[in-house]
Amino acid sequence: MDLRLFRKARFTWSTFAFVVVGFVISGVLFAISPYVQIVQGNDVMQTGIRVLPMIAALIAGSVAGNRLTERLGSNVVIAGGLLVTAAGMVLLSRAGAETGYGLIAAALSVGGSGLGWPCRRPSTPCLAGCPEPRPGRNRPGRDTPPARSRLRHRDLGEHSERYLPG
Repeated sequence: MDLRLFRKARFTWSTFAFVVVGFVISGVLFAISPYVQIVQGNDVMQTGIRVLPMIAALIAGSVAGNRLTERLGSNVVIAGGLLVTAAGMVLLSRAGAETGYGLIAAALSVGGSGLGWPCRRPSTPCLAGCPEPRPGRNRPGRDTPPARSRLRHRDLGEHSERYLPG
């Protein structure tokens, strides 16, 4: 990846936003699963079902994000999505050992909706400043040397006869 792309503010901030989104999704799923299982006493299947509001809200938020982008522009939608996600996480931070599932479902729904806003069309203008790929470059496998398929005697040095016969 060409690091000069980070000189462009739109690319830098959109990359930052998507890194934040990735950490939030990972962190919430990492923390909420044991909470719902251990603290609230649910089994694995019930825990998976109780995380579905976040996934459903993320899908709905993605559709809403597309419509909002047409009206407000990608910058507003991405920033707004992060703010809605933050509101969901603040709501989730209010959960305790005695908290019922209603607060958790609401927090996951709000946070998931905000995570969905920047997922599809809003991200397209952020990448518009990237250069077009050049032939033979910027494609997986083209810039890396091929892996060796077998070891050779010279790879093991003076101990090669011990490991490879002949």
